[in-house]
Amino acid sequence: MAPVEIDGNAITGATIDGTDVQEITVDGDVVFSAAPDGAFAPSGTLLANYPMNEGSGTSVADNTNNEPTFSVSGANWVNNSNFVGGTALDFDGSNDEMDFNGTFSFNNFGQFTDEFSIMFTVDFDSVATDQNILASGPNSTNSTYDRLGFGIGPSDPGELVIIAEGLSGSNTVIGSHSITTGLHRVGFRLDMGSSASVIVDKSVSTTTGNDPRRSPIGGTYVGSKDGVFYFDGTIDNIVAYDGVISQTVIDEDYDAQPWT
Repeated sequence: MAPVEIDGNAITGATIDGTDVQEITVDGDVVFSAAPDGAFAPSGTLLANYPMNEGSGTSVADNTNNEPTFSVSGANWVNNSNFVGGTALDFDGSNDEMDFNGTFSFNNFGQFTDEFSIMFTVDFDSVATDQNILASGPNSTNSTYDRLGFGIGPSDPGELVIIAEGLSGSNTVIGSHSITTGLHRVGFRLDMGSSASVIVDKSVSTTTGNDPRRSPIGGTYVGSKDGVFYFDGTIDNIVAYDGVISQTVIDEDYDAQPWT
């Protein structure tokens, strides 16, 4: 990652009276958060950071303490130096998922109001269709979009998409980017009421003009869409931001990963 500098001097950590600094804020906004290995995470207003370095058990915690803990069902912990803390969760494409048991959604994600960005480290075993990395919903009171989903879409293998699903089951692709098997840093950014784009490594898809609207209030899942469309591969280090992250933050986020 790009070094954090004070008066032109790069820093990789900080202590006060012998205690490690975990977070730096400016005017109330988190601009840096200590990563598990002691390095600083990329700049940007962090909502949550799930490094997924537990290595065992059935829960995954947010190390910013802003958001709830994920429950893990079926997915197995794996050890690999490519992942933060040397561990990640492997999803086999059948009955594996993480969820908040209906207590969490994009719409009430910490300070998030109108803009949102999220990044994942993902090792794709397959780029076949119908694989959800992230899904939110349903919400029967939202007449426009019932769910938002992110993953390999229903139509094109090798295409990473953000999908808004209507109450009738109709799908609208509001952002897309080509993807290959193997290890990538992927995510998306939403400007509610304006645009959406998909991020793969340091590349950002052409922003669409489709209106993502507000995300639905409902369950949030990683690795499935509430019991269907299971993901096949490994997921690690989920970082969410309040706002549409810039190219600079995207570059920093990518460069901060152990395998880059």
